Amino acid sequence: DWSSDVVLFRSTEAGRAIYNHVLTMRRSAEAIEDLVVDAERRAEGHVTVSLPDGVATYWVAPHLGGFMRANPKIALSLDCGIWPDHPVQGATEVSLQFDKPSDPSLVATPLATFHYCLYAAPEYVEMYGAPKTLADVGGHRYVHLSAYGRVKEGYAPKTEAFLGLMDRQLETNCSSVLVNTVRAGAGIAALPTAIVTVAPELVCLEIAPITHPVLWLCVPRAVQRSARIRQVSEWLQGLFACEDQPWFRAEFIKPADFALGRRAS
Repeated sequence: DWSSDVVLFRSTEAGRAIYNHVLTMRRSAEAIEDLVVDAERRAEGHVTVSLPDGVATYWVAPHLGGFMRANPKIALSLDCGIWPDHPVQGATEVSLQFDKPSDPSLVATPLATFHYCLYAAPEYVEMYGAPKTLADVGGHRYVHLSAYGRVKEGYAPKTEAFLGLMDRQLETNCSSVLVNTVRAGAGIAALPTAIVTVAPELVCLEIAPITHPVLWLCVPRAVQRSARIRQVSEWLQGLFACEDQPWFRAEFIKPADFALGRRAS
Protein backbone atom coordinates (compact mmCIF):
# COMPACT_ATOMS: atom_id res chain seq x y z
CA ASP A 1 0.00 0.00 0.00
CA TRP A 2 1.89 3.04 -1.32
CA SER A 3 -0.66 5.49 0.13
CA SER A 4 0.96 5.32 3.55
CA ASP A 5 4.41 6.16 2.24
CA VAL A 6 5.67 9.74 2.47
CA VAL A 7 8.17 10.81 -0.11
CA LEU A 8 10.26 13.90 0.60
CA PHE A 9 12.00 15.92 -2.08
CA ARG A 10 14.78 18.34 -1.39
CA SER A 11 15.58 20.81 -4.13
CA THR A 12 19.13 21.25 -5.26
CA GLU A 13 20.80 24.62 -5.69
CA ALA A 14 20.37 24.31 -9.48
CA GLY A 15 16.70 23.46 -9.01
CA ARG A 16 16.16 26.52 -6.83
CA ALA A 17 17.87 28.70 -9.46
CA ILE A 18 15.68 27.27 -12.23
CA TYR A 19 12.56 27.80 -10.10
CA ASN A 20 13.46 31.45 -9.58
CA HIS A 21 13.96 31.90 -13.32
CA VAL A 22 10.58 30.29 -14.01
CA LEU A 23 8.91 32.65 -11.54
CA THR A 24 10.60 35.61 -13.21
CA MET A 25 9.46 34.43 -16.66
CA ARG A 26 5.92 33.94 -15.40
CA ARG A 27 5.81 37.43 -13.90
CA SER A 28 7.18 38.87 -17.17
CA ALA A 29 4.58 36.99 -19.21
CA GLU A 30 1.78 38.24 -16.94
CA ALA A 31 3.11 41.79 -17.18
CA ILE A 32 3.20 41.57 -20.99
CA GLU A 33 -0.33 40.16 -21.04
CA ASP A 34 -1.52 43.03 -18.82
CA LEU A 35 0.09 45.54 -21.18
CA VAL A 36 -1.53 43.94 -24.23
CA VAL A 37 -4.97 43.78 -22.58
CA ASP A 38 -4.65 47.38 -21.41
CA ALA A 39 -3.62 48.50 -24.90
CA GLU A 40 -6.54 46.66 -26.51
CA ARG A 41 -8.92 48.49 -24.19
CA ARG A 42 -7.79 51.83 -25.60
CA ALA A 43 -8.79 53.06 -29.04
CA GLU A 44 -5.25 53.57 -30.24
CA GLY A 45 -2.71 51.79 -32.39
CA HIS A 46 -2.53 50.62 -35.99
CA VAL A 47 -5.36 49.05 -38.04
CA THR A 48 -5.02 47.66 -41.57
CA VAL A 49 -8.19 47.68 -43.67
CA SER A 50 -8.45 45.87 -47.01
CA LEU A 51 -11.15 47.06 -49.38
CA PRO A 52 -11.97 47.48 -53.09
CA ASP A 53 -10.19 50.46 -54.61
CA GLY A 54 -13.42 52.06 -55.84
CA VAL A 55 -15.00 51.90 -52.38
CA ALA A 56 -11.80 53.31 -50.89
CA THR A 57 -11.43 56.11 -53.44
CA TYR A 58 -14.98 57.37 -53.74
CA TRP A 59 -16.54 56.61 -50.37
CA VAL A 60 -14.07 55.91 -47.58
CA ALA A 61 -11.29 58.39 -48.43
CA PRO A 62 -13.56 61.47 -48.55
CA HIS A 63 -14.65 60.74 -44.95
CA LEU A 64 -11.22 60.05 -43.49
CA GLY A 65 -10.64 63.62 -42.32
CA GLY A 66 -13.40 63.42 -39.74
CA PHE A 67 -12.28 60.00 -38.53
CA MET A 68 -8.66 61.06 -38.09
CA ARG A 69 -9.67 64.18 -36.19
CA ALA A 70 -11.88 62.14 -33.87
CA ASN A 71 -9.32 59.34 -33.44
CA PRO A 72 -5.84 60.94 -33.44
CA LYS A 73 -4.25 57.87 -31.82
CA ILE A 74 -5.37 55.41 -34.50
CA ALA A 75 -3.15 54.94 -37.55
CA LEU A 76 -4.75 53.40 -40.65
CA SER A 77 -3.41 51.47 -43.62
CA LEU A 78 -5.83 51.02 -46.52
CA ASP A 79 -4.95 48.05 -48.71
CA CYS A 80 -6.72 48.36 -52.06
CA GLY A 81 -4.86 45.44 -53.59
CA ILE A 82 -3.51 47.40 -56.55
CA TRP A 83 0.22 46.96 -55.85
CA PRO A 84 0.66 43.48 -54.31
CA ASP A 85 4.44 43.75 -54.65
CA HIS A 86 4.40 46.80 -52.40
CA PRO A 87 1.96 45.91 -49.58
CA VAL A 88 0.88 48.38 -46.95
CA GLN A 89 1.95 48.04 -43.33
CA GLY A 90 0.46 45.24 -41.25
CA ALA A 91 -1.73 42.21 -41.84
CA THR A 92 -5.41 42.77 -42.62
CA GLU A 93 -7.55 43.14 -39.50
CA VAL A 94 -10.70 44.58 -41.07
CA SER A 95 -11.89 43.93 -44.60
CA LEU A 96 -14.66 45.18 -46.86
CA GLN A 97 -15.51 42.66 -49.58
CA PHE A 98 -18.25 41.75 -52.02
CA ASP A 99 -18.05 38.00 -51.43
CA LYS A 100 -19.57 36.70 -48.20
CA PRO A 101 -16.79 34.80 -46.40
CA SER A 102 -17.19 31.15 -45.47
CA ASP A 103 -14.35 31.24 -42.93
CA PRO A 104 -15.92 30.64 -39.47
CA SER A 105 -13.12 32.61 -37.81
CA LEU A 106 -14.51 35.81 -39.37
CA VAL A 107 -17.48 37.83 -38.16
CA ALA A 108 -19.26 39.10 -41.29
CA THR A 109 -21.73 42.00 -41.20
CA PRO A 110 -23.65 43.21 -44.29
CA LEU A 111 -22.94 46.92 -44.82
CA ALA A 112 -24.67 47.94 -48.02
CA THR A 113 -26.13 46.72 -51.28
CA PHE A 114 -24.51 48.12 -54.42
CA HIS A 115 -26.85 48.37 -57.41
CA TYR A 116 -24.88 48.36 -60.68
CA CYS A 117 -26.49 50.06 -63.65
CA LEU A 118 -25.12 51.09 -67.03
CA TYR A 119 -23.92 54.70 -67.28
CA ALA A 120 -22.65 57.02 -69.97
CA ALA A 121 -21.63 60.67 -70.23
CA PRO A 122 -24.20 63.13 -71.62
CA GLU A 123 -21.88 63.82 -74.55
CA TYR A 124 -21.73 60.12 -75.41
CA VAL A 125 -25.52 59.77 -75.32
CA GLU A 126 -25.94 62.88 -77.46
CA MET A 127 -23.51 61.57 -80.06
CA TYR A 128 -24.35 57.86 -80.14
CA GLY A 129 -27.76 57.62 -78.53
CA ALA A 130 -28.84 55.74 -75.42
CA PRO A 131 -29.30 51.95 -75.79
CA LYS A 132 -32.62 50.70 -74.45
CA THR A 133 -31.75 47.03 -73.88
CA LEU A 134 -28.68 44.94 -73.10
CA ALA A 135 -28.71 43.72 -76.69
CA ASP A 136 -28.49 47.34 -77.86
CA VAL A 137 -25.40 47.86 -75.70
CA GLY A 138 -23.59 45.33 -77.89
CA GLY A 139 -23.34 47.98 -80.59
CA HIS A 140 -21.64 50.48 -78.29
CA ARG A 141 -18.19 50.90 -76.79
CA TYR A 142 -18.16 49.12 -73.46
CA VAL A 143 -15.65 49.96 -70.70
CA HIS A 144 -14.90 47.03 -68.40
CA LEU A 145 -13.37 46.83 -64.92
CA SER A 146 -11.45 43.55 -64.58
CA ALA A 147 -12.36 43.24 -60.89
CA TYR A 148 -16.01 42.72 -61.88
CA GLY A 149 -15.12 39.21 -62.94
CA ARG A 150 -14.23 38.30 -59.36
CA VAL A 151 -17.69 39.13 -58.01
CA LYS A 152 -19.99 36.18 -58.69
CA GLU A 153 -22.84 37.19 -56.41
CA GLY A 154 -25.91 38.93 -57.78
CA TYR A 155 -25.56 38.34 -61.53
CA ALA A 156 -28.46 36.79 -63.40
CA PRO A 157 -27.11 33.95 -65.62
CA LYS A 158 -28.40 35.63 -68.78
CA THR A 159 -26.81 38.96 -67.89
CA GLU A 160 -23.51 37.35 -66.89
CA ALA A 161 -23.37 35.45 -70.19
CA PHE A 162 -24.16 38.58 -72.20
CA LEU A 163 -21.51 40.69 -70.48
CA GLY A 164 -19.00 37.93 -71.10
CA LEU A 165 -19.61 38.33 -74.83
CA MET A 166 -19.51 42.13 -74.73
CA ASP A 167 -16.95 43.80 -76.99
CA ARG A 168 -14.61 45.29 -74.40
CA GLN A 169 -12.91 48.00 -76.37
CA LEU A 170 -11.59 49.46 -73.13
CA GLU A 171 -10.57 47.56 -70.00
CA THR A 172 -8.85 48.61 -66.78
CA ASN A 173 -8.10 47.29 -63.29
CA CYS A 174 -8.51 50.70 -61.63
CA SER A 175 -11.91 52.07 -60.57
CA SER A 176 -10.90 55.72 -60.86
CA VAL A 177 -9.71 55.13 -64.44
CA LEU A 178 -13.06 53.47 -65.22
CA VAL A 179 -15.07 56.38 -63.83
CA ASN A 180 -12.99 59.06 -65.54
CA THR A 181 -13.06 57.16 -68.83
CA VAL A 182 -16.87 57.17 -68.76
CA ARG A 183 -16.94 60.83 -67.71
CA ALA A 184 -14.75 61.62 -70.72
CA GLY A 185 -17.39 60.14 -73.04
CA ALA A 186 -15.27 57.17 -74.10
CA GLY A 187 -17.95 54.54 -73.59
CA ILE A 188 -20.58 52.86 -71.43
CA ALA A 189 -19.79 51.09 -68.16
CA ALA A 190 -21.47 49.39 -65.23
CA LEU A 191 -21.25 51.62 -62.17
CA PRO A 192 -22.97 51.55 -58.77
CA THR A 193 -25.85 53.98 -58.42
CA ALA A 194 -23.91 55.62 -55.57
CA ILE A 195 -21.82 57.19 -58.36
CA VAL A 196 -24.36 60.03 -58.22
CA THR A 197 -22.42 61.36 -55.22
CA VAL A 198 -19.26 61.60 -57.34
CA ALA A 199 -20.37 62.19 -60.92
CA PRO A 200 -23.98 63.40 -60.87
CA GLU A 201 -23.76 64.46 -64.51
CA LEU A 202 -23.56 60.85 -65.75
CA VAL A 203 -26.67 59.41 -67.41
CA CYS A 204 -28.14 56.22 -65.95
CA LEU A 205 -29.45 54.23 -68.91
CA GLU A 206 -33.03 52.97 -68.80
CA ILE A 207 -31.92 49.34 -68.50
CA ALA A 208 -32.52 47.12 -65.47
CA PRO A 209 -29.59 46.85 -63.00
CA ILE A 210 -27.17 44.11 -63.98
CA THR A 211 -26.20 43.05 -60.46
CA HIS A 212 -26.79 43.82 -56.77
CA PRO A 213 -23.78 42.61 -54.74
CA VAL A 214 -23.67 43.09 -50.98
CA LEU A 215 -20.65 44.71 -49.34
CA TRP A 216 -19.58 42.82 -46.19
CA LEU A 217 -17.59 44.04 -43.20
CA CYS A 218 -15.37 41.19 -42.00
CA VAL A 219 -13.40 41.08 -38.75
CA PRO A 220 -11.52 38.12 -37.20
CA ARG A 221 -13.20 36.93 -34.02
CA ALA A 222 -9.86 37.03 -32.24
CA VAL A 223 -9.63 40.84 -32.50
CA GLN A 224 -13.24 42.00 -32.77
CA ARG A 225 -13.34 43.20 -29.14
CA SER A 226 -10.22 45.32 -29.48
CA ALA A 227 -11.11 48.98 -28.93
CA ARG A 228 -9.21 50.16 -32.01
CA ILE A 229 -10.83 47.50 -34.23
CA ARG A 230 -14.26 48.25 -32.80
CA GLN A 231 -13.77 51.98 -33.38
CA VAL A 232 -12.86 51.48 -37.03
CA SER A 233 -15.64 48.93 -37.59
CA GLU A 234 -18.33 51.14 -36.09
CA TRP A 235 -17.13 54.10 -38.15
CA LEU A 236 -17.30 52.06 -41.35
CA GLN A 237 -20.80 50.85 -40.52
CA GLY A 238 -21.87 54.46 -40.03
CA LEU A 239 -20.49 55.44 -43.45
CA PHE A 240 -22.81 53.01 -45.20
CA ALA A 241 -25.94 53.59 -43.10
CA CYS A 242 -28.75 53.53 -45.63
CA GLU A 243 -31.42 55.54 -43.80
CA ASP A 244 -30.71 58.64 -45.87
CA GLN A 245 -28.54 57.00 -48.56
CA PRO A 246 -31.03 55.26 -50.88
CA TRP A 247 -28.27 53.95 -53.18
CA PHE A 248 -27.14 51.56 -50.41
CA ARG A 249 -30.54 50.08 -49.60
CA ALA A 250 -31.34 46.43 -50.30
CA GLU A 251 -34.22 47.39 -52.58
CA PHE A 252 -33.36 49.07 -55.87
CA ILE A 253 -34.37 52.71 -56.18
CA LYS A 254 -33.96 54.43 -59.52
CA PRO A 255 -31.41 57.24 -59.37
CA ALA A 256 -34.11 59.61 -60.65
CA ASP A 257 -36.08 58.84 -57.46
CA PHE A 258 -33.22 59.37 -55.00
CA ALA A 259 -34.56 62.72 -53.79
CA LEU A 260 -37.94 61.11 -53.11
CA GLY A 261 -36.19 58.21 -51.36
CA ARG A 262 -34.39 60.61 -49.03
CA ARG A 263 -37.63 62.35 -48.10
CA ALA A 264 -39.31 59.00 -47.47
CA SER A 265 -36.60 58.03 -44.97
